[in-house]
Amino acid sequence: MKLSYINDRPVCLFNYKHAVNMDAKQPHLTIPEVSEVSDYYDGTGYRMAFVKGPAKKKKRFFKFHTNSRETDALLFYIGNEGVRAATLFSALSIDSLFVRDEQPVRVSLGFRTTDTHGALLRSSSQRSSSALDLQLSLDDGYVVFDSNNHKLKSQEGYSDGKWHYLTAVQRPTGPHFSLDVKTKSSRGLILHVAGRGVVPLLALYMANGKVKMSLGQNRIIQHKRKSNDGNWHRVKLSVERSTFHLLVDGVRVTDGHLPNNEGSSLELHNPVYLGSDLKSTAMKGHNIPMNSVIGCIRDFKINEEAVGEPGANHKTSPCLDGAAEMGTYFGGGHLILDNHFTVGPHFVLSFELRPQYLTGLLFHAQSEKASLNVFLMENEVGVKVHDGTGAVSVSVTPRESLCDGKFHVVTVSKQHDVVRLVVDSVSEEKAFPITSTSHSKTLLGSLSVGGTTKYSRVPVSSPFVGCLRNVKIDGKPLAFLTESRVVDPVRINRCPKDE
Repeated sequence: MKLSYINDRPVCLFNYKHAVNMDAKQPHLTIPEVSEVSDYYDGTGYRMAFVKGPAKKKKRFFKFHTNSRETDALLFYIGNEGVRAATLFSALSIDSLFVRDEQPVRVSLGFRTTDTHGALLRSSSQRSSSALDLQLSLDDGYVVFDSNNHKLKSQEGYSDGKWHYLTAVQRPTGPHFSLDVKTKSSRGLILHVAGRGVVPLLALYMANGKVKMSLGQNRIIQHKRKSNDGNWHRVKLSVERSTFHLLVDGVRVTDGHLPNNEGSSLELHNPVYLGSDLKSTAMKGHNIPMNSVIGCIRDFKINEEAVGEPGANHKTSPCLDGAAEMGTYFGGGHLILDNHFTVGPHFVLSFELRPQYLTGLLFHAQSEKASLNVFLMENEVGVKVHDGTGAVSVSVTPRESLCDGKFHVVTVSKQHDVVRLVVDSVSEEKAFPITSTSHSKTLLGSLSVGGTTKYSRVPVSSPFVGCLRNVKIDGKPLAFLTESRVVDPVRINRCPKDE
């Protein structure tokens, strides 16, 4: 084993100070040093070489190797040095270099100067209604990037007469959203956000199988082709000063227009909803679907920044994009079944589980005097039963990890005063400390499966994440689909198949 780099600095394990539980005198394999020379680039530097040889040579072959984690960067450029450099006595206009409303705007250039003040380049459409509003200049030798009344200034001066290279990026000024959607529904709401003022609502939705974008007041644009084919489609939408745009799979539809530069005074406010919020009043009065689209949404971004975990979930479940099998998937939510559990002289609870995490609540039922808790805690299956007269706890640690991608069979049973727990072929049992003389049954009311809303009453503080199937009480299967209340995210009768 040879360690090559830590934080891009070369190191070697042969340079150790101490050897622990190793034979320091053991001969090691000598690895020949690489004869090639490489340079490290931090994103701001470059190397330049002059091509030698006849100027009329039509073909040239260049070969090099690179190792980088970057996904968007200039790797190699060749051109005529005499064309690339020019002496300027005024600022260079850059309007002709850009496509209208194309975002973001990136400007890269090399320069050298001994002047300490002056403009390098600017948009001649500054102070107008154009979305392109930027200027690069020198102020006391420091580079200043001015865009939409926001200024950035370099930490060092660059008026030393040497060549310097810079890149400046103007991010979108209006809201830009992007996401992937997959559905077979012909109608449904994908995204919406309420606003104040001239644009009361921004909505993205599916109608007649086509993706549409609306800013209210009959301001609607749509993609011509249907996108409800069950495949993933990339959708981008944005609002600029006088226009709003929609792209589906890279195809841009005809822009919508906003009079009087209404996009510049857009007042959208949090939250942004993926899907529908039936309690919201913002959607009323607009010709858009009230119900959420039935399908999957992923890779949601705002202004090119990925959005992390949502602030809230309501009736959503994980998208099963691959193969699936029978079972119920719990993604942090739980089910509630009313009047389904009693604690008496005997009962049997059996099920199969395939967890994704080794800690979580499986079953919980409670009354004033009795309770039942079945849970996972660090790969250990535990049971706590209180029958109204006494309590007992039983736990089993299986021989192998429960997170092995396989279903494991669990049985919890009570026969008079003995509670028995079986996980696959491993079993444990314990008796109640006080022998019960009562043969009556105590109704526990509702049975929570996969989690609960009151974790202060249970042994673990997190829900079960994974799949359950073949859940039975006294040999009778539990009807999750018809008899349960769902606290999302839960997917009934469909589990991702472990491949």
